[in-house]
Parts: sequence; C-alpha cells; structure tokens
Amino acid sequence: MSAHTLFKKPSHKIQKDIPINEPAISIESDIPVPTGRGKENWTSYPFAKMKVNDSFWVEDKKLLTSHTAKYKKLNPGKDFTCRTREYKGTSGLRCWRIK
Repeated sequence: MSAHTLFKKPSHKIQKDIPINEPAISIESDIPVPTGRGKENWTSYPFAKMKVNDSFWVEDKKLLTSHTAKYKKLNPGKDFTCRTREYKGTSGLRCWRIK
C-alpha cells in the first residue's frame, strides 16, 4: 500500500448548515460560580486512615473508582481494590486497602 493510498482524502462531502434540533435546556444568567470544586472529592473518603484489610462501602460507584485511582497515584506505597457489592439491600462499591 502506498503512502498516497493511506493519506487519501475521504470521497464523501461534508454537509454544512444542517439544522440542529437543540434540546430543551434553558440558559440562565447571573448564577454565581461556586468557590470550591464541589462537596465530593477524594479526601471525602477515608483512604488516609485505612490500614491493610480495612474496607468501606459507598453507593456512588463512579466517583469512588476515580477518587481511588487519584489517591493511589498520589500515594504509591498504598493500594486499594473496589468491587461492586450489595449492602443492606442496596447496590454499591466496597473498597479495601490491600497494600
């Protein structure tokens, strides 16, 4: 295959000025920007206080996994693992300190 074949322009034309169906989102003015980054951050979780084999459970799966990764990156000597579990009839994540 030649370099000319690899970098060939696509044969289809891009249509411009296509009408877009905008969602019903209202635009608001004069809403102050919060001073903090929000209530939930990785320091909201007890990573620093945990000993090996300690664990905790939370409902918010998405935040915990990203915050665990950030804490591990900032603290390379510590390691954690999180697993989806049910606790008292509610699905969530349990996080263990393993190192």
